Amino acid sequence: MDLILGFRFGVFFFAGGVIPNPLDIRFQKVSGLAAEVKTTPLGEGGQNLYSHSLPEKIDYKNLVLERGMVVGSPLNLEFNAVMSLFKFHPSNVLVTMFNAEQIRNHQLFEFRIKMCFSSD
Repeated sequence: MDLILGFRFGVFFFAGGVIPNPLDIRFQKVSGLAAEVKTTPLGEGGQNLYSHSLPEKIDYKNLVLERGMVVGSPLNLEFNAVMSLFKFHPSNVLVTMFNAEQIRNHQLFEFRIKMCFSSD
């Protein structure tokens, strides 16, 4: 498999879980697409020479999106409602990774994030 050196992201927010938001799709940087499996060690009885790791839970990192200010963006309005009124409206997000070539928008990977909300 070839190493992917250059790529672009498309981020699609679904208002109410259905309608994609056309204004908030381009971001300069996308980070935080990571998960970690937490484990609990379990020692064997008897000789206690061996220990097993049992999966406990999965921790997900925060998805961080960076871009300039967009006037009239529904995402900015949602962020302001969260920060000033403490009202959360979770929505689904689709993060798509494209190749770096501008000629063809070839989709390489797709990440679906369910029920996410804005925060600092």
